[in-house]
Amino acid sequence: IILDWPDQNLRVTFCDVGQGDAILIQRGFKQILVDSGSNQSVIECLEKELPFWDTDIEIVIATHADKDHIGGFESVLNEFFVKEMITTSIGKKTDVFLAFNEAVQREINDGMTLNLVDSENTVKIEDNFSITNVLPQVASVHDPSIFGQNTETQLWDKIDAQLAKLEEQNLDYN
Repeated sequence: IILDWPDQNLRVTFCDVGQGDAILIQRGFKQILVDSGSNQSVIECLEKELPFWDTDIEIVIATHADKDHIGGFESVLNEFFVKEMITTSIGKKTDVFLAFNEAVQREINDGMTLNLVDSENTVKIEDNFSITNVLPQVASVHDPSIFGQNTETQLWDKIDAQLAKLEEQNLDYN
């Protein structure tokens, strides 16, 4: 007997990660993780909610580069194979973002797809299960090369330029 065999019901779990957000969406054997909290406590939630033998997460979504949204992704990317990451190309000048960026690069090298969004789009998970990203477009800030192979100085320079453009347009980072 296999306990907790995933069914076709849509399940949404708000993980207790302390400060920050981490939301696990499941249907059958498909999972979407939206944000990861500020540290590795998201792993406890995933271990509790996912079948022990399921080490793949189909999609992770990093809504923005604040620590309380991306701080746990390094642990997630180390513990699970993530098939696709959806995020914005706007970075933040912090050690947490630098670690996140390096972890993303490692996963890309291992076969993860990186999907940088700058406008509304829909990702089909399976029949009758899709997610739609609603993101106001800020075309003059979008820089897909932020996730390229940059030195730390190059990355910080790109982030400084992005933040200056946000300020020029009176836009908040969040």
